[in-house]
Amino acid sequence: MRQKREFLCSVAALCWATSLLSVQGCGNSGGGTAGAGGDGTATSQAGEAGDGTSSGDAGDAATTGGSGCFTDRAQASRIALVGTSACAIDSTGSVQCWGAGDTGTGPAPMPPTETFLQVSAQLGVYAAVTTAHEPLFWGGPQPSAATPLGMFDQATVVQHSIACAITTCGAIECWPSGAESGLSMPPSGSFRQITGGGTHACAIDSLDALHCWGEDSFGQADPPGGTFVFVSSGLEHSCAIASDGHVECWGAGSKLPNDTTDNFGQAIPPTGTFKYLAAGYYHTCGILTDGTVQCWGAGKTASNCTTLNECGQSIPPTGTFQQIAGGFTNTCGITTNGTLACWGSNTGGRSTPPADFK
Repeated sequence: MRQKREFLCSVAALCWATSLLSVQGCGNSGGGTAGAGGDGTATSQAGEAGDGTSSGDAGDAATTGGSGCFTDRAQASRIALVGTSACAIDSTGSVQCWGAGDTGTGPAPMPPTETFLQVSAQLGVYAAVTTAHEPLFWGGPQPSAATPLGMFDQATVVQHSIACAITTCGAIECWPSGAESGLSMPPSGSFRQITGGGTHACAIDSLDALHCWGEDSFGQADPPGGTFVFVSSGLEHSCAIASDGHVECWGAGSKLPNDTTDNFGQAIPPTGTFKYLAAGYYHTCGILTDGTVQCWGAGKTASNCTTLNECGQSIPPTGTFQQIAGGFTNTCGITTNGTLACWGSNTGGRSTPPADFK
């Protein structure tokens, strides 16, 4: 498989070169050869500062390569959390993980020894894309079917065992086929970002419109209209940054909070202008344009963590951040100076990141 992907990289490079000479480029529809017209990597790759401004912000103007591929992507996530652990891409492109295993005991899941562009996580499983544009997975139960042939820019997991990814030409593929609630039937078109929730997925297309699919029992697959630059999905809700910087959310927790499992107010965003979002299981955090973090939903107090509202995952520290990620009872982020910081529950060391991370 690795040799086959390296061959595809060579073919993609050749197609790009020939497309400059007005020769028809290569497409990537249905798992075909990787597209030409640019490398299709995210606007803020691993190893870059990616502070959420200028070229590293949540989204930029649409671009297409010489072959007609849509290659513009929203900022690639470099940090991800599951219930018991966290992983982040350092400045070398390597992934470092901390916390406990999927059952809450033992070490955190070990990532593959590759270099990566993007990492995400949901329900105990990590999904990441290597610098060779190959999706890889580690952690809990993983997609049972083989990864489709092709090259990808972003990958995510939904409902443990379903994977969805954006090809280097912007199409979405999900596998295995035949999944419940239509999770393996993504919308057609070209997309700049994808995110996976507990039982639903959402994406932003080339015209900056939102699309969601999968389970809709709380309205989590029914996004608002308008134009958006970034989206993040939690267990049963999602939030997105509109083109003017305000946040809109939908799904569970969008009613007046009563602090039950499905309604902690995780989908009732504050006012303000944001540049990055992270939806956790039952809370959401966002980075404002000044780099500070604001959170809403479960975890409004920090005491003994006997309930979801007492773990402190919605009480961010002072300071400024590039990116953040929300888990079950904690939140972690990459600070402006490139170090890691976490808040909320520290069970199993999930909020004790490596001090030497850079």
